[in-house]
Amino acid sequence: MVIILSEAAIVFSTLSFSGSNLFSKLNHVFDVVIIDEAAQAVEPATLVPLANGCKQVFLVGDPNQLPATVISTIAEKHRYGMSLLKRFPKAEYPVQILKTQYRMHPEIRCFPSKEFYKNELDDGTDVKDQTQRSWHDYLCFGPFCFFVIEEGAESQPSRSGSFVNEDKVEFVLLMYKNLVTRYPELKPSQNNSDSDYSSSFQIAIISPYGDQAKLFRDGLCDKFGIESDKLVDINTVDGFQGRVKVVAIFSCVRANKNKSIGFVADSRRMNVGISRARSSVLVGRFCIDIEAR
Repeated sequence: MVIILSEAAIVFSTLSFSGSNLFSKLNHVFDVVIIDEAAQAVEPATLVPLANGCKQVFLVGDPNQLPATVISTIAEKHRYGMSLLKRFPKAEYPVQILKTQYRMHPEIRCFPSKEFYKNELDDGTDVKDQTQRSWHDYLCFGPFCFFVIEEGAESQPSRSGSFVNEDKVEFVLLMYKNLVTRYPELKPSQNNSDSDYSSSFQIAIISPYGDQAKLFRDGLCDKFGIESDKLVDINTVDGFQGRVKVVAIFSCVRANKNKSIGFVADSRRMNVGISRARSSVLVGRFCIDIEAR
């Protein structure tokens, strides 16, 4: 393995594995180390691939999206969760900001640009034409649609810190059914084997809460008689960072008279949740809690 690494032009590794003995046995240092999703790495982890030396290092990431998950409240209090990418601008170290996006429809880009990036994001050439789709002609399935639902309330499963909203599950499943019925090109390819269905998924259903994601999986199976992992990509906001689909349905879950929206109030989580699509983001939210946001 050491010989293979020594002869390789490019080596891919996680931060933790780059600290293994295999790397320390190499008789040369890397010319360049590129750390992707650097905003999700705590500072000690970021230093691991640099321990054996390098000539140049690039940190690539977005500090306006989700940081590393830190379980300890004491560690979080002492800013253990801060990334090196986040610390640099705080220390007035020069950081290059890439302001032109080539991934999403301009109408999707508009809201996060205004709310999270000081309205500084621009669109690349032809990005609108590349992300425009036939279903945009249908009022409910435009590039960025916000649905206000008047009835329904959250609940919390026993012995769980998560939240669910069964009424929103029904709404999202109805939306999904209408989408794939009107526009069958959004259905996953049936030519794939069981092992690679997800590569053909064009629709994602995203929720801040794991228990709500489970309800979506169970509901899809009950309604369509097919396991959800053969129909659509369902995950939490945290699990979807760094990923993208053609259409993303974002279910906010929370609905209560106290106007509490939990950790969805973290702007970084909201930013990730509504920016996971190339062509259409469909956001479902109950009016009982909309004023809290």
